[in-house]
Amino acid sequence: MEETERIKFDVIGLCETKRRKPLSCTWKNGAGVFLGSRRENSTSGGIGFIVAPRLVQKIRQVSFPSHRIGVLDLQLDRKTKVSVIQIYAPTADKDEADHTDFYDEVRETAAKCRSYYKIISGDFNACVGPKRPYEAFIGPHSLEERNEAGERLASFCETSHFYHGNSRFQKAENRRWTYVSPNGVHKHELDHILCNRKVFTDVAVVPSFQTGSDHRLLRAKFHFNNIKAMLDRMARRRPPPTILDADAAERLAELHDFEELDSIDEDYHKLVAAITSIKDGCRKKKPNHITSRITEETRQLLEKRRNLKRTTHSHLEMTLLNRVCRERVAKDHEAFTRKRLMEAAESRTSIKLTARSIAEYRQVIPCLKDSEGRKVTSRLGMEAAIKEYYERLFHSPMTTAPSRLLTQRLGDTLPFTPSEVRHAVELMPSGKCSGEDKLVAEDVRACGHPLYVALAKRFTRYVEESRVPAAWKTSNTVLLHKKGDKEDLGNYRPISLLPVLYKVFTRSLLARIRRTLEEAQPVEQAGFRRSFSTIDHIATCTRIIEACREHQMPLVMTFIDYCKAFDSVEHHTVWESLLEQGVERKYVDVLKDCYSNCTTKFRPFNRPIVVPIKKGVRQGDPISPNLFSAVLESVIRKCDWDDFGVNVNGRMLNHLRFADDIVLLTHTPQEAERMVHQLDEVGKKVGLQLNAKKTKVMRNRFADPSAVRLSQTTLEDTDEYVYLGRLINMTNDLKPESIRRKRAAWAAYNTIKPAALTK
Repeated sequence: MEETERIKFDVIGLCETKRRKPLSCTWKNGAGVFLGSRRENSTSGGIGFIVAPRLVQKIRQVSFPSHRIGVLDLQLDRKTKVSVIQIYAPTADKDEADHTDFYDEVRETAAKCRSYYKIISGDFNACVGPKRPYEAFIGPHSLEERNEAGERLASFCETSHFYHGNSRFQKAENRRWTYVSPNGVHKHELDHILCNRKVFTDVAVVPSFQTGSDHRLLRAKFHFNNIKAMLDRMARRRPPPTILDADAAERLAELHDFEELDSIDEDYHKLVAAITSIKDGCRKKKPNHITSRITEETRQLLEKRRNLKRTTHSHLEMTLLNRVCRERVAKDHEAFTRKRLMEAAESRTSIKLTARSIAEYRQVIPCLKDSEGRKVTSRLGMEAAIKEYYERLFHSPMTTAPSRLLTQRLGDTLPFTPSEVRHAVELMPSGKCSGEDKLVAEDVRACGHPLYVALAKRFTRYVEESRVPAAWKTSNTVLLHKKGDKEDLGNYRPISLLPVLYKVFTRSLLARIRRTLEEAQPVEQAGFRRSFSTIDHIATCTRIIEACREHQMPLVMTFIDYCKAFDSVEHHTVWESLLEQGVERKYVDVLKDCYSNCTTKFRPFNRPIVVPIKKGVRQGDPISPNLFSAVLESVIRKCDWDDFGVNVNGRMLNHLRFADDIVLLTHTPQEAERMVHQLDEVGKKVGLQLNAKKTKVMRNRFADPSAVRLSQTTLEDTDEYVYLGRLINMTNDLKPESIRRKRAAWAAYNTIKPAALTK
């Protein structure tokens, strides 16, 4: 990839990548890298593309119909569409049928492309030779005579109406050959670039591009309009990295009065602009920002290889130099990673974050399945699938106005104090992504006391007027893959990137209502509560299992799983639950305004997808877990479970919950079925939907083997279940859990292995 930074290019096509699995990612410099997989049960094949940073946002679709063909569709502007078809043709020793099938597939692929400009490039393993009198699409210039493979290529050009780019330009022999034999004696022109339009301005090899391959890079230039691309490139120039000078920011903040305006929205925009100006005016050069992975000695070797001319006498030297370069580059990359991870370990910073920061690329979504289960590879199609999925997920089916609890606002709002704001800001973690305001917690923290005073006044006003800035109702959402099929949108968790001042406000608000909410929670709920942890519920489960086994009592444990629980709760049930549990009306009203008329933006590629939010709590909002717990508590209260459960010291324990992870405890499957049915019926009223496929039943050997059903679905029985990070079984056998933990420990160790294996 470093070689690509030395040349000018828009798209580079790759042949013979030989990857086992496909890869779609964005490189650290912004370039898009798309690699297809090789042929199954073979080490040959594999096509790929490297797209320049300025063109990544122009990508419409990347697909790989086979291990020999890849298609890149670009939308350069409103009218200009380009399809780049990268190919790797069969070699001369293949059967005639293989060659015929290959060209038929290329012809079919080109016909499916709806772009005005179609470019076919790659290793054709063919020598075309100069044009013949009856040919209209072959040029007069060539390095050598046409061979049998060249006949096939020429026939394809004539029948499919593709102009042969190489032969249209006269070049010296040393600027025409693209392949050199292993002994360095024979040189051929095997790589070709075709186009269905006469838009070539030049086709020539790039001798300075050296990667150790026996092929040289062949570059074609076209007379597309490059003015807009040049302007985009100028706009995307990155300034040198800097960091915030916290001391200077606090001194500058003291000079601002942060005057409050009458309009909440105008006042908020002015406040954000003031913080932004302070942040931008107090930058200093980032120390040790050089991230070169290659040492100077290795660079000298690469430069030597670049300047070495391929001749018969230098063939052996070139072969040895290629091997040394590969080994040295790999060694330098390993040493760089080890050094950075060791520095993180010694400074007690996050190794995971450090590994992420030095990663050379980040993966992007290669393809998705739409609502009908069809695979979509075009970016427009994937964006449409995301929009459809989340519009359906966040749509509320409520058609009538929900009932309102008649409560009154009591007294005036106790003003927020700067110390409350400071405490909320100090609790916010560093290194998180910004929202629409482009501010992070470090920016607010750096402004210090003057900003805390200004925020305290505004937070008090928001609560008194039950109104927040409209900018807080817009968020950015990123999709994080959890596990399972990456093509299924259900396996992604949407995380909201909210304005940092909104998160400071909800943290301050949560500090005031936390005690009220926790007092309403029973001991069965251990999620997001102080002095509670997963260990409490794990110990309870194992103790109950042991007691039932010791006294030969039947035990049925039903592990509940919800479909998108946090994204499904109806908003009106959240406010009703808060009021039922004693939260003051003024705080409920301001939270209600925070969630009214909200929208979020997904940006999986480059174009924003705006989706209205009619239900669900924002994952990424500090107060969201407590809001969800309040709704779930309201649901459980409506379930008539008093006669169900396991008797523990005279008290019936019928369930345990950690946020939305619920386990039902009963003696019979009939009781479990009635509890599941009640939970499902009450949950549907607030928007919660049980996932029957992932809800599991585990029972000991004394329990009735009857099935537990939900509607017409039989819940699956299991012998073991991972509950809150612990593998639980009915014999309390720790061996499977020990094996699982060892496997997880080795997986975690492998992520820091370069730092652990220091020399």
